[in-house]
Amino acid sequence: MCQKNCGTTVASALRACDGVSAVSVSFPLAAALVHGTAQSNALVVAVEDMGFDAQVVTDASESEELARQLGGGDDIPAVAPAAQAQAAEIVLRVTGMMCQKNCGTTATNALRNTAGVSSAVVSFKHGAALVRGTASASDLVEAVEMMGFDAEVVADEFDAAELAHQLSMEHETVAPACKPPIDSTLASNHMPVMDSSVASEPPTHEDVAVLRIEGMMCQKNCGTTVTNALKSCYGAETVVVSYPLGAALVRGICEPSDLIEAVEAVGFDADLVIDAGQIRDLTEALLQDTDQTIVLKVDGMMCQANCGKTVANALRACSGVTMASVSYPLGAALVRGSSEARNLIEALETVGFDATQVTQPYDRKVLARQVEAQAAPACAEAQQANVHVLTIEGMMCQKNCGATVANALRGCDGVEEATVSFSAGGALVRGSCLPEALVEAVEAVGFDAALVADQAKRTALVSAIEASGPARRVE
Repeated sequence: MCQKNCGTTVASALRACDGVSAVSVSFPLAAALVHGTAQSNALVVAVEDMGFDAQVVTDASESEELARQLGGGDDIPAVAPAAQAQAAEIVLRVTGMMCQKNCGTTATNALRNTAGVSSAVVSFKHGAALVRGTASASDLVEAVEMMGFDAEVVADEFDAAELAHQLSMEHETVAPACKPPIDSTLASNHMPVMDSSVASEPPTHEDVAVLRIEGMMCQKNCGTTVTNALKSCYGAETVVVSYPLGAALVRGICEPSDLIEAVEAVGFDADLVIDAGQIRDLTEALLQDTDQTIVLKVDGMMCQANCGKTVANALRACSGVTMASVSYPLGAALVRGSSEARNLIEALETVGFDATQVTQPYDRKVLARQVEAQAAPACAEAQQANVHVLTIEGMMCQKNCGATVANALRGCDGVEEATVSFSAGGALVRGSCLPEALVEAVEAVGFDAALVADQAKRTALVSAIEASGPARRVE
């Protein structure tokens, strides 16, 4: 609910879309201005994937006024070509930073993402920034202020020269601006699909960096935020981030320090894994965690009870399928796992239905959401009365938050054991208790909770919770 975190998350998501050349996001205005050739529906999906709601402003006068306030109105004079080509060095006073690690990195990334910037250095110690490129001073000031800091151009030539010298000495070389994100098709389905050469043979140590990521609370929002941050780093080719594993795999010629700074800039902690055995094990686990999502249009279904069930069973019987949901009203199926689309289509044709794969990214995302909303995935373990797995959001630590959630769960009738893990962002409860009562108990103490039904997600979360500590029985 702020500019620094929420605004940065939205801006990063929009910049990752194909065709986007510039982005301006304002928390006070609750609006975003996007320049480029990207489709509006793709921009809306990108924002919604970060957990926010978005819609295109269609009213002409409202759109013009918001664009003006966001910095893209007609009243802003065009820059002459000659001026655009002339690089300059601008020094800014930046106030409001509390540290170099987070605040300094946030301001640095904001400046480097400004159009026309070739390099940027920010120093918390000196409360200043040195920027080189063709960007205007007003754009630089606005970029810093959008992150929640105050900024002004150092007009005095002597002061500017002295600060520029100090900043240059503090940083022997000015860091290059981040490379634009790679093809956004890698970001579809929240997890990139690895190419066949990578999936069949783990990459060598020389072009792979494996990171431990701490602070993620979920895959959908936190995992996607970390993924986009890593993809923005220079040299990153393919990125896989796993919330259950608390780790990330980056393939490409990247500086580990750049990767760590990118993750820390979006609010998470990161450390480079250097042990060869851990790198091997995590690489294998992360590659196995890259299940793809396939959406099919299914023709010939006449009802949900019989036809829908037949289609779902045929899909779940395919090798590599971890989850399948079918919707008769939508005439569609959502499948997750490592199975190939042609195998799924053949399985449906065997039981008398025609199917085609939905390949258009926007249509696939929209239809996948609709199927998930209408057809709950089948999960045998989810129906077990005495074992309940929940995701818990909002915990900030194990000692206080984790204990509060655990005590709330243990206070429910029928609970025999309850384990809560802050690091895994979940809870494992055993006993003859009502699932709804568990969710209500957690929400009553100020946290969000949801039951996990998907078998693969349950298994991963249970493993992470059990690894964090033993269960405690209720006496």
